[in-house]
Amino acid sequence: MKIIFENIARTILFSLLVSVSCVRYQALPSETEAGECAAPSPEQIQMAASRISHPMLKPVKVDLSDGLNPNEAALIAVALNPDLQVERDKAVITVSQMAAAGLLPDPLISVGSASPTGENRLGKVRGYNFGLSFNISSLLNRRFRRRAAKEVEKSVNLAVAWREWQVAMAARFQCRKVAIVGKEAGLAGHYAVFCENLQANAEDLLKSGLMTKGQVSVFEGETVKAEQESSGLNAEKYRARLRLNRLLGLPPKSAFTVSGFNQIHVRSVPSLLELNQFLPSRRPDLLALWSAVQSRDAAYRAEVWNQFPRIELGGTSGRDTDSVRTIGWGLSGALPVFNRNRGAISTSKATRKLLLDEYRARLFQARADTAKILPGLKDARNRQVMVKGALSEARTRLRDTKDAVSQGILGPEELFAAGSCVHLLAMTELRLQMEIEGLVSALETEAGLWPGTKNQRKESR
Repeated sequence: MKIIFENIARTILFSLLVSVSCVRYQALPSETEAGECAAPSPEQIQMAASRISHPMLKPVKVDLSDGLNPNEAALIAVALNPDLQVERDKAVITVSQMAAAGLLPDPLISVGSASPTGENRLGKVRGYNFGLSFNISSLLNRRFRRRAAKEVEKSVNLAVAWREWQVAMAARFQCRKVAIVGKEAGLAGHYAVFCENLQANAEDLLKSGLMTKGQVSVFEGETVKAEQESSGLNAEKYRARLRLNRLLGLPPKSAFTVSGFNQIHVRSVPSLLELNQFLPSRRPDLLALWSAVQSRDAAYRAEVWNQFPRIELGGTSGRDTDSVRTIGWGLSGALPVFNRNRGAISTSKATRKLLLDEYRARLFQARADTAKILPGLKDARNRQVMVKGALSEARTRLRDTKDAVSQGILGPEELFAAGSCVHLLAMTELRLQMEIEGLVSALETEAGLWPGTKNQRKESR
């Protein structure tokens, strides 16, 4: 009886020790809590952005008191974008699955018992045997399995970094787009007021008999067109703001003043040679693919080692029915005659070649995409220079026309022609700036280059 109670006590104590080291269940949030989408405060946004650690994003102090600039938008998008959070969760799952790669296999234990039977069982005792063995062949490829798991973890994290980079650059461009569309809407509003004033002036001249109804109707039509253009650009500005909030991970009604666009700046772009020089060591997706190649190479080596037989070494202890106790050891293994792990070796080798070819194809495509953007960017900038020159001349003519109209030398028709020319060229300049911003942003995204930084090697393989 005493032995039974001792065994029960040991069992309870062992269960308590095991339960203390176990992972505890964490409750799932309710449906209402999971669906909440409250706008974070500026302090919460700044704190979330300050915790961002990214191999390519330059640290920027987020201060929303003076408005939102493109670099701040990039960091906020990485910190709060819900799609990126999903990507990070997927990465955690993948890394967790790889955690078992470096673990040693559990030892095998065997227990048996034999009871004497038959006529000669008198004087005999109950026999038993106990064995403990371990697969020592698993130690041969453990180094390669750990290396493969480490490279997989690196590849997954770099893939997330590439997705974060794309979202950050998209938010950066969208912030610029909101500002440029706002300038377009402002120009359209001023032009609509300009047309309304000309229409009122033409109506006064109609009453004086100095203009006809047909001439006045032209001003009325242009006023309607200008108001429609202004309304359409205001709607486009609202849609651009919604897209920016979506990238930033903020509710649709969140609004921050976009700053840093009082003037249009010309942004420098490196040459194609400079862009492609360190492209394989700068873009996270290429680094992720190379890590995947390294992981598959380590897995291939592990499969080569797995062709050796499974060897188990262990010890045994027992007692036969004559009460003779024995202690011994044993060694067991499979003979590599038929299988020799040839199927897994062939598959792993082919997979390594597939990933290597995919890496080469991705690098080739990245260089082609980078080269494709540069001619369009050069053409857009040449057109921008021509438009700037024409706009300067048009503004000079508009000032001269206003002076001539005030002196009674010219009429509303000449003033309208000069004003509409200035408006058309100013809108063309802004649209060219939008095109240039889009091309530069695409180039920086493809080249993996943070604006304002030099082409330097970020990470060596």
